[in-house]
Amino acid sequence: MKQRIREIASRIKEVRNSKSMTIEQVAKDLKITKYEYEDYEAGEHDIPISFLFELSHYFGIDINVLLTGQEPTKNTYDVTRKGSGVSVERQAQYKYQALANDFKNKHIEPFVITVDSADEQVKLSKHDGHEFLFVIEGNLQIYIGEEIIKLTEGDSIYYDSKIQHAVTTDVNKRAKCLAILI
Repeated sequence: MKQRIREIASRIKEVRNSKSMTIEQVAKDLKITKYEYEDYEAGEHDIPISFLFELSHYFGIDINVLLTGQEPTKNTYDVTRKGSGVSVERQAQYKYQALANDFKNKHIEPFVITVDSADEQVKLSKHDGHEFLFVIEGNLQIYIGEEIIKLTEGDSIYYDSKIQHAVTTDVNKRAKCLAILI
């Protein structure tokens, strides 16, 4: 997992340098501290998928470039067979499987997220855009601002990602959901 994060971090730095941008400039524009951004580029800390999504839009590139180092090649359709999407593990409790990662100029980013229970404190994040989650299996707790919304299999939620949010599951349980970032 650490090696994968370092590879993504290296690509982030490479893209920033290719655009002749400073760390301070990017951090300011993305409304994070210089130190947070430096940590992402160093690959020493978790890089939330929502940040990668926001960063790809900021740089005007496809998120696939950051995840895999490859430009998408398809523009008619992109089939992702069961279990074969590009996987990104950002924390021990989250595993993202990118769907449609080889489709050019997407208007959405679809993922299957596997959420395992964790003893860690809930880490809230926020970013531009909206998110849609559909629970495929298990139970999820969605933290949005001060609220906690419980979802079970078949339930869904759509929310403004600019509000602090996080996703967890029941203790000693696993859940899966379809996530679409817009």
